[in-house]
Amino acid sequence: MTDDATAIQERRSLSREAESEKRVGFSWNELKIRFGEHVCGVPEWALSYLMLGAWGRSFQHSKKRLIVFVVLPTRRLAGVFASLGSLAAGAASFQPQITWPRFRALPPNTVVHWKDARDKKRFSGVVTSFSQEFGTEFIDVDITKPATKAGVTLKVSRGNFEGYSFSLAPRPSNLQADELVTVAEFLRSLTSHVDDGWVQADSNECLLVTNSSALNADIAGLSLEVKGASYTLGEILLVTGAMSNFSKLSVASPIRVDEIESPVVILDGPRAFAAHSNLRGSPNLVIFLDRSEYNESIQNDVLSLKYSSEKIPESCALNAPKSFPLGFDVTAFVTQAD
Repeated sequence: MTDDATAIQERRSLSREAESEKRVGFSWNELKIRFGEHVCGVPEWALSYLMLGAWGRSFQHSKKRLIVFVVLPTRRLAGVFASLGSLAAGAASFQPQITWPRFRALPPNTVVHWKDARDKKRFSGVVTSFSQEFGTEFIDVDITKPATKAGVTLKVSRGNFEGYSFSLAPRPSNLQADELVTVAEFLRSLTSHVDDGWVQADSNECLLVTNSSALNADIAGLSLEVKGASYTLGEILLVTGAMSNFSKLSVASPIRVDEIESPVVILDGPRAFAAHSNLRGSPNLVIFLDRSEYNESIQNDVLSLKYSSEKIPESCALNAPKSFPLGFDVTAFVTQAD
């Protein structure tokens, strides 16, 4: 790791419960981990992974991206808990139905989805332009779905806006939503900030790039307990449906990273990191590497990514973890998005 990077490098071993509650809004200290007959509180290293994942998901800027490198004695389960942190942060920051001021501020080519209050039919379309007719402002949306309506322009004004339940994410089927109810139930046991609409929104919170076989082996037999209820990690992360469109968490191998767009990507290991240039869009990155895996080639890639780095904005630093257990080397910087 370089010393001149805009970095967060503290190696103090201290309690993280108060910080995790304050910064993420989740009472992680109420969480217990069960493996077989053994039950324990969430250890400091797992809390650090949760906070790093939450940080990567919570900072969203149209022109900037956050990149975090974490070098560890061992990265086993790092991607799992970081993904859970991203999932929680995405649920906590979810904004349900679009308001008129927000809708009016959407740039052209923004994809929107809506349900007509009159016939309950669902549509998708693209914001194309703004117009004035007889003193009334209209926002034009070209319908793309269903195919029978494709090409038709919907004119939306302040007066008829309430007749359409607009959102930036389509709604999954009832079956898909049912699978997410368990996830929302788990998160609500840790915080009150999970909107009902989050379950219905077909939105991806995190892409975890890793070896799926190793992932499934790592989480086998692991459960999380909170307030008397027990949840397997498979239930919470929905890894069995990882490549489906509705999954809040997507899991992909390094050769399939170009199939999914996500606000934050967790790269678990050197093979995952090597695929970072193939990612869709310019997502935030959280990279986990074993100490033995960090080499000169990766160092050169780090310097390349860091070439256009700039000071971490206050809005981003606000949610950054301030300390880490011994053995964690963490470097973070912000660059311009492509």
